[in-house]
Amino acid sequence: MKKSVLKLLALAAIVMMAVSCGQSKNDVVKIGLVSPMTGAGAAVADYWISGFNMAVEELNARTEGTRYEILFEDCQSDPATAITCYKRLEMQGVKYIIGFGGQFATAIAPMTKEKNILYFTVMDYNETVLDVTDCAFRVFPSAKALGDIAASYMVDSCGLKNFATITLNTVPCLQATQVFCDNIAKTEGASITFQDNYDIGTFDFKNTVNKMAEKVCDGVFINGFGISPASFSNQMSYVKKFDNITMFGDVNLSTVSFSANNKNDKITIYYADVDIKDEFAVAYQDKYHNAPNSYVSCSYMLPYLVDAARNGVQDANDLAAQREWLRNNTIATAACDITFDARGNGEMKMSVHKLQ
Repeated sequence: MKKSVLKLLALAAIVMMAVSCGQSKNDVVKIGLVSPMTGAGAAVADYWISGFNMAVEELNARTEGTRYEILFEDCQSDPATAITCYKRLEMQGVKYIIGFGGQFATAIAPMTKEKNILYFTVMDYNETVLDVTDCAFRVFPSAKALGDIAASYMVDSCGLKNFATITLNTVPCLQATQVFCDNIAKTEGASITFQDNYDIGTFDFKNTVNKMAEKVCDGVFINGFGISPASFSNQMSYVKKFDNITMFGDVNLSTVSFSANNKNDKITIYYADVDIKDEFAVAYQDKYHNAPNSYVSCSYMLPYLVDAARNGVQDANDLAAQREWLRNNTIATAACDITFDARGNGEMKMSVHKLQ
């Protein structure tokens, strides 16, 4: 009888252990980051790293039994290298991978489905990466959000009527500009009087400014990572009629081009960025002595998205369940909030800032 009881207790212990293992979180959760740290996209690397590190430090300080670790991979601003970086992370058993947007995101995304890896693409207005895998989530304001807020602000707040658009020749940038133009077309008395698209590395600032000078425009909507808005505005300063013009662009205006290069004080410049919560902005400023932007807030948010998904399901190792949990869900973090639709497309509030 005693032996039977011991056997039953041992069996119960084994069952309880199996259940416990099925529901427990891994001791170490690795999150892989594939991003330019060198090359054309390296300007944002410091923002990326500080945002990730801040979140991971907080999570590891407050989470019992689970430790988060970020593995940084430099894709050197090259899509082919991005694939190599992804494969290295995959070989290490990483189940959560974050990829820089655009061509880097689309290069990696198709490979995530076979391995059931949760993939987050950031710094990307483009939704098309979601078409090639059901494992992806897009974490950034959409092209529609940028186009809407730019049109609304320039018309309603700035009182402008005649616009030029300068757009990088990529799908997300063209989408944002189209939304902007559609909004302007609905506004009585407002019109798009000049448009120009460009490819990375081939934009002729002087030629575009000269063509613009033949038109009537008091506002410029400009977007795209590859352009140098500072060089463009400096070129505009040579034309007297542009002394009182207003420029509006995405976050790249503030974080990259204008940070050190802007020498034109004749043009009023606004940019749209993620709506970052005040308390986080103060905390980040105190820690890094720099103002946060969308690069920081999105990278800070991502480890918290992983943590929320793991805690939102019964089995923290069930990636399929985590994917479904994230869809149609709103996740709030100290920096900003995001709402995913059923497709994995994330939407975030944007706010307007004046460049000093």
